[in-house]
Amino acid sequence: MLAPAVVLLAVFELFPIAYGPLSKPAVSTVALLSFIWAWDSFKWPLLVTRDASMRVLAVGLQQFKSGEGTNVQLLMAFASLVVLPVVVLYFLVQKQFREAIKVNAAI
Repeated sequence: MLAPAVVLLAVFELFPIAYGPLSKPAVSTVALLSFIWAWDSFKWPLLVTRDASMRVLAVGLQQFKSGEGTNVQLLMAFASLVVLPVVVLYFLVQKQFREAIKVNAAI
């Protein structure tokens, strides 16, 4: 009766040690792509929100366009602020990508 419990415990101890480092790059890639997908959403927040204070930054970029023209300097400054979190997150996750290449090359 004790043997299946010991085997089950060994499996749960072995799984994070053996598969954790191998799955870390895949999990970080999925997290990065999910963040970018949510961060760059435009149409859904535009359709759902009515209050301008509830809209995302991508919708705010569209508000810089007007009938008289576009203030390009303000648009580019705001666009660089919108992209900044994605770039920072990419540089944080880039180490995981390099480790994935090293691990897969050794196999």
